[in-house]
Amino acid sequence: MLKTIVSHELPVEPIHWDEPCQAAQTYLAQAVFRGQLKDSVAGVSTGDLYPAIATMSRAHEFGRAALADFVSGNALQPADINALAPLLTKTLMDGYAYPDFRLPGAIVNLLSKHHYDEGLAAAMLFPKVVLNRSRISANTCMEALRRYGSAARSTVPALEHWNTHCPPPSIEGLSNGQLSPTIAALKTTRTSHPNSTASKPLNPPR
Repeated sequence: MLKTIVSHELPVEPIHWDEPCQAAQTYLAQAVFRGQLKDSVAGVSTGDLYPAIATMSRAHEFGRAALADFVSGNALQPADINALAPLLTKTLMDGYAYPDFRLPGAIVNLLSKHHYDEGLAAAMLFPKVVLNRSRISANTCMEALRRYGSAARSTVPALEHWNTHCPPPSIEGLSNGQLSPTIAALKTTRTSHPNSTASKPLNPPR
């Protein structure tokens, strides 16, 4: 089934009007990532698994959403996350032409849960991704930053800017002053969570 997901990939653009929502691939991905592999990928070839995840990360919004519960669960092991972290971060940072309501937050939570370098950059997307219509809440990002403790202190200047310069209309789920608790926590915490990934850190978008 993983090979079928890859072999049946269609580009989001230009739209294939005989399958505009890529329903067949979406339902197959749901059966795999919300069903068979939801809780464990033990014994599954990474040569099949990783390309299937990459394929769905490029899919229509409903197809991408099929990955959200999978990414949020416990199926992926540290070696899997280490291998997929750059791909997942690129998926998040690229933004989409269509709204994406579930996968961005799942990716931010996964990367920050394991203190990956990429998670810091991903969490700092809250002013960019939302305005590009890919939904990632500011609260999700602030919770992610707090997981890094003092390792996230470098984000404070940018947070202070958005805390007082939230553009009108307000970034979804964010208003001026809302970031103050996170800023205070990052300034005072003594807890540090070293980054656990061997991949190079990704810079936040300018």
